[in-house]
Parts: sequence; C-alpha cells; structure tokens
Amino acid sequence: MQWIKVEDKLPDKDVRVLCFYADSYIDVMEYWYDDDQNGNPVFFNPPAPPVDCVTHWMNLPNPPEDK
Repeated sequence: MQWIKVEDKLPDKDVRVLCFYADSYIDVMEYWYDDDQNGNPVFFNPPAPPVDCVTHWMNLPNPPEDK
C-alpha cells in the first residue's frame, strides 16, 4: 500500500481510510465533504470534528484472517 496525496486523488465518500496529517499525525477517518470553504478536502472521525489538514491517505489493510 502507498500513501496517496489528497491533491492527486480522494477516497470514496463515507469510506474509512488511514489519514496522514500535515503535522505527522496518523488516524483512521472517513472522507466526508468535497471541500471546506478554502477548497481543502475534509475528513471526519466521529465523534471528533471535521479535519481539513489531511495531506495523504491510504486504504485500510484487510483484517487478519484468523480472528
């Protein structure tokens, strides 16, 4: 898996993905809005507020087969 720049491609809406913030923080979030008032894509991690500082994302890995 590779990180994808949000300026190159965005995930499908309402799909949870791994997100990388500009300040080197990583979190699981879902793509929520097309953009904020400044044209930045907005991600959401309930119950946290929307975040517009995500720079990269990648799909979540498959869960382990032997749960």
